[in-house]
Amino acid sequence: MGDFLEIVGLSISVSLAATAIAAGVSLPIGAALAIFRFRGRRLIVVLINAFFGLPPVVVGLVLYLALSRSGPLGSLALLFTPTAMVMAQTILAIPIITALVHRGVGRPGGLRALRKIVDQRSWLKGPSCHRSVHFFAAIR
Repeated sequence: MGDFLEIVGLSISVSLAATAIAAGVSLPIGAALAIFRFRGRRLIVVLINAFFGLPPVVVGLVLYLALSRSGPLGSLALLFTPTAMVMAQTILAIPIITALVHRGVGRPGGLRALRKIVDQRSWLKGPSCHRSVHFFAAIR
């Protein structure tokens, strides 16, 4: 029973770490893609959507080649470690979260809903979150 709990705990910790890292990267990128218009934006959106369907086997193979002894990151000795699992899950999750945030914020009423959430939660974060509220109010 001890091994089972250890395996479950490792799985949960790896998934939580990967989700936190992917969300930290994806949320601002997805929101920026939905809010701002800039040159090359359409290409980035197409690439994000293309990576949305990235097969996990391909990610595993690329990471294996990069982390193996003869690979460019082989000296770090990360192959078959929880860190490598976090890296793989993060790579798989970033396009999914980015695309969902882009579509959610970009749809009619999406930015208003985001502003409402920020307004409701601003008291939790203190002065830095109030700057976010002013930012979203300014881009109306």
